[in-house]
Amino acid sequence: LDPARLERVAELLAALLLALDADSPDGAEPLLNELAASLPAGHMQTVGMMLNEFDFRGAEAATRQLAEKLGISLKA
Repeated sequence: LDPARLERVAELLAALLLALDADSPDGAEPLLNELAASLPAGHMQTVGMMLNEFDFRGAEAATRQLAEKLGISLKA
């Protein structure tokens, strides 16, 4: 990913963590969709599966793993 896109993805991942902390898919789904459009196919698959199962802690863990894989440091 180019630096500008990577910065935007980092912002979206941080926002996704905050949305997941609310334990409701309503705020997380739009972010998930935007991330899926910004990343190569399949990167958001695990997070999406966890969200579909209402496993918000699992989705948070998958989001952090993805950030680590992309070299993004998340504070949340």
